[in-house]
Formats: sequence, C-alpha cells, structure tokens
Amino acid sequence: MPTTMKKILTLLCVAALFAVTPIYAQQTLTGLVGDTVSLDLGTVRGNIQWEKSTDNSTYNSMSGETNSTLTYEVDVLPLYFRAIITENDCDPITSPYVEVSSSINPPTVTTSAISNITQNSADGGGDVTNDGGSNIIARGLCWSTSPNPTVNDPSSSAGTGTGVFTSSMTGLNAGTLYYVRAYAVNNALQSTPGYGNEVQFVTTGGYRIGDTGPGGGKIFYLDGQGGGLEVALADENGSQSGGREKWGCSGSSMGASGITAGTGATNSAAIVANCNDANFAAKLCDASTALGQNDWHLPSLDELDSIYVNLVNIGTPAITVNTVDNYWSSSETGISTGYTYWFGGGTATNSPKVNDFRVRCVRSF
Repeated sequence: MPTTMKKILTLLCVAALFAVTPIYAQQTLTGLVGDTVSLDLGTVRGNIQWEKSTDNSTYNSMSGETNSTLTYEVDVLPLYFRAIITENDCDPITSPYVEVSSSINPPTVTTSAISNITQNSADGGGDVTNDGGSNIIARGLCWSTSPNPTVNDPSSSAGTGTGVFTSSMTGLNAGTLYYVRAYAVNNALQSTPGYGNEVQFVTTGGYRIGDTGPGGGKIFYLDGQGGGLEVALADENGSQSGGREKWGCSGSSMGASGITAGTGATNSAAIVANCNDANFAAKLCDASTALGQNDWHLPSLDELDSIYVNLVNIGTPAITVNTVDNYWSSSETGISTGYTYWFGGGTATNSPKVNDFRVRCVRSF
C-alpha cells in the first residue's frame, strides 16, 4: 500500500513580523531567539515521528512529537527538523529538513595567550571578531581552577565593542593551575555570552630553584603546582666506614622502582616498610631530623640528577657535596642492585646493594 504525504511544509513564526512561502524543498527559517516556530506537515496518512539535529547529519527522535504539527522556540544555535512517516509495511518517507536559526547569535571570540604570570596575577586578553548581530556591551576574561570557566566564575571587564582587548586577572592563588576563556556579551543575548577557546596556565609558587626552602634546605625541583623538593645541606652520617651506608636488603625486591622526580618519597616508604635490615640508606633519611625537619626521604635517581643540574653543576654551587664518592638513590634496579649517582660528573651507576655509599636526604614541600 503506498504511503502518501503532503510534501509541503508550512512554516509559521509566531511573534515575528515576517511570512514564509511554503516550498517543496529544504527550507530555512530565521527568527529571533524565543520566537515560536510551527512546522506543519499538512494532511498525511501513517505514523509521524519528528526528529531533531544540531548538525543536519545525526538526527534524534523527539519524545512525544508525533503529531502533524511541531511547535518549537528558536534557539541560539541552528537546529534542523524533519519528520519520518511510516504506514504498515511501506517504506518510511522522510520529509525535507527545515533549518531553524536565529538572526542574532552569541559573539565570536578568541582567547589570547597568558603572559606576565606571577604568584597572584596574570595578563591575558582576546579578540571579538563578530558581534553576533548586536552591539557588544561587555567583554573580558573569566577563569577557574576547573575547565570551561564562565562569567559566573571570577571574571574581568575590558570595555565594549569588537576587536582586540587586554585584561588582567588578580587575586589568584600561588602555584595553581587556572583555565581561562575570553568572553563577550551582545545587547540582544545578554544571558548568552560568547566564549573563546580555553587556555591554561600555572601561577608561580613563590619559590625559585636555588632558594632556601620552607624546611631550610636548597630547592632543586619545582612541580609547577606550587610545591617541589629541597635537599639537606649536609650528608647523613651512616653506620659504615666514612659515614657511608648500604642500600640494604640485598636479595629481596623492595618495590622501589621509581626513577622520576617525585617518586623518591614513595620509593623510600616502600623500602622502610619492607626492609628488616638494622641499617640502610632509606632508613637513615627516614629517621633524619636535619634542619629540624622529620620528613626526609632518600632521593630517586632523577631527583639526584636535578640536584646536580640545578645546584651543583653551576658557576657557584649552591650546596657542598662529595665529588669523589657516589651517593645512593632510592631507585631499585633489581633484587640485589640499585642506582648510585656521582656528583663529580653527573653520571649514574647500577651498584650492588651491599656496597657502602654516601647519603643525602631530600624532602617535599
């Protein structure tokens, strides 16, 4: 049985001062946001299901919309509508699509790179490239510690109009990751700002490499989030000849394989928890009260390398270290070996755990 339908969509826009001539083809309706649009299939036979799309590619069924007429309010973004008509075993018929768009849109904005970053401020800006069809009445930056900031988050004001603008962000927290977007608001859509692309930056943490840290050591590593690592000013005195110490627990894995900066504390905790030897390097740091602090750990290999690069191998070394002997790292390489580090040349060696080497402790802040 053939399916019939009236292939003309009658488009009516309530509260808008224009008329639309029905045509047998895809159609576009432009109105102001909030105008009511009626899409009328006319008289058809069969079951109707209206569908909606935001890209005219992927359509989704509209719950409850099964009548010949669909009423919808014009949205800020273009929307596409079509109807699927089915009857018994006949092939479905798809109506021509109708694009419903707003003649007024949110402004188009881009966000500039962030500069002049300090502990509690930074500079940025943007470019309002299109006003969306209405005068720009506000523009600026909005920022948050979470992605996709809006004007409901902390924001700045940078005048009106289109074009490039600059703005400053103040009252920021030190050592914190921030997400930033430029925004602009036009007069017609005051509750619907346009947002630019998102950029991010980290405020400075208040410390620099080589500074004296909060625990009295020298800072050799910053994590970009306001924290970092500082190294004690002197070696720990071990139980072996010359104040050296063994790595400890040779023949057993301690699960201390971390090498990168920031893994030393985890390595050391694993060694202390799993090693039953009377004396060993990680235990020496764990028990240390150097500079009045009690949270020292044996550094990982990369932490030792950062000490060398940032504090030792510079014009005027910031700390005194032994450049003849090796130093133990907390980085385990096998059940009987671990990495040692030589500050005389900045090289690492895979050494037996039973050997005696120097110990220099570090701590996080």
